[in-house]
Amino acid sequence: MQTYRHYHNLLEDTDAINTVISVAELLRSEAEGEGDAKTSMNSFLNMLQNAGLNINYDGLKAYYDSDPRLQAEIQDFNIQILDYKQRSKTLTRKKLCS
Repeated sequence: MQTYRHYHNLLEDTDAINTVISVAELLRSEAEGEGDAKTSMNSFLNMLQNAGLNINYDGLKAYYDSDPRLQAEIQDFNIQILDYKQRSKTLTRKKLCS
């Protein structure tokens, strides 16, 4: 498994929104592998910090409200839980076979 910092470094554009999206995609993949599409907010914010983005819940909320790309990745969240939008099994299979 790649480290979160390594995953972050693979990005060509390292702005804050892309960092949040990248961490969300990585954690969603891990969560879906465990049969769930949720992560604790503390874990998510810690992973963002590990990727070099120091924000809190309010900062994440501001990014979420301002960028539809985040809204496409994250279904809902509150101070405790972040719930990812689940990918369809067909889409996941197509990506794996590509």
